[in-house]
Amino acid sequence: MNHGDIILDGNENPVIMNGDFVIASAGEQQIRQISKSNPGDYKYAPLVGVGIIAALNGPQLQRMESKIREQLSRAGFSVNSVTVIDKEISIDAD
Repeated sequence: MNHGDIILDGNENPVIMNGDFVIASAGEQQIRQISKSNPGDYKYAPLVGVGIIAALNGPQLQRMESKIREQLSRAGFSVNSVTVIDKEISIDAD
């Protein structure tokens, strides 16, 4: 996790306050990006990505818990819990 990440809003656009980018620890943001990305999206790290968007509409959603846990652990997060119930995903990680 970096100490100086540019914070993005829900649409992945940079947040600007007082004419400058908002910089903060972006753990939640990194979790969201890892979950939404697909393997192969990042050329420098081709194995990173869960592909949760595609899984939301498919039969594989229940298998996503272990994949999310694995990807976040690789990214350096301490994963306390991952729960997938119906189409609701809950992640508790530091």
